[in-house]
Amino acid sequence: MSVDPNRCPLCGRSNACAVAEGAAKCWCFDLQIPDEAMARIPESARGEACLCADCARGVIPSPCIRVCVMDDKGETCLGCKRSMEEVRDWP
Repeated sequence: MSVDPNRCPLCGRSNACAVAEGAAKCWCFDLQIPDEAMARIPESARGEACLCADCARGVIPSPCIRVCVMDDKGETCLGCKRSMEEVRDWP
């Protein structure tokens, strides 16, 4: 799987990475990223792509894309791919 240096490896949103755009330094260089967030980065993406600001702060963004349609069995949302329980229990 290839890693997009312009996308957060955790949530897939833009990471606004200055290094990926050719700069010598990125906004994240001066940020203390929680160990929990760092531990969630897939091994293949380490050193390849920055986290987005939310993921770097430890905020887990909702995977909701506002396409709330359940599958034929009524078990999984076709938009965000979460189960009914995950949708219901999301903070």
